[in-house]
Amino acid sequence: MLIPTRKTRRLPASSSLLLDAVRFGASVMVAVGHLTQWHFSTGWPDLTIHAVEAVGIFFVLSGFVIRYVTRLKYARIGEYWVDRASRIYSVVLPAVLFTLVADGIAERVNPAYFLAHWGQYMDHPVERLVQNLIFTSQFWSRSTALFSNGPFWSLSYECLYYAIYGCAFYLRGTLRWLLVAGLILLGGAHIALLFPLWLIGCAVHEIYE
Repeated sequence: MLIPTRKTRRLPASSSLLLDAVRFGASVMVAVGHLTQWHFSTGWPDLTIHAVEAVGIFFVLSGFVIRYVTRLKYARIGEYWVDRASRIYSVVLPAVLFTLVADGIAERVNPAYFLAHWGQYMDHPVERLVQNLIFTSQFWSRSTALFSNGPFWSLSYECLYYAIYGCAFYLRGTLRWLLVAGLILLGGAHIALLFPLWLIGCAVHEIYE
């Protein structure tokens, strides 16, 4: 059962600092992993696998934090949806705008190089943009990249996990499990297989409590 029986206690400053340190370390791993890919550098070993591992760390952290804030703050599912949407889109919209501007500049500066490496991600631009803005770009292994912004893929996983958790935590009865099952089916096998990582974060919070 995900329904809480009591309020959680606030994280002390030391625990919050530890979470920030882990988050920062994972961010560095992601950045370094992508910068060592062959189209960004020469002579360096490709560390992309470590960037992928760091995404797993982010999923665990996300599960922990969402479990914490829902136990602490939100009384109704509407509050949860509004807060999640505002936090996600406050980051997503600038990221999408930056991607569009950066891709436009890169294509103008060196079109041959840009199209040779990222041209395959430039087709059907409206469809790509919409799928990434509504976080369905990875459903059933579709992998519709946001143009050159490869790391954006993880948000399709993350936001579906938010939705699954929200339904499981706030709803009751048969409807809750029908929606949970429907959302898992909607996302497909790839997203479902990584969901246990996110749930580990929730479990870690319960152990912490």
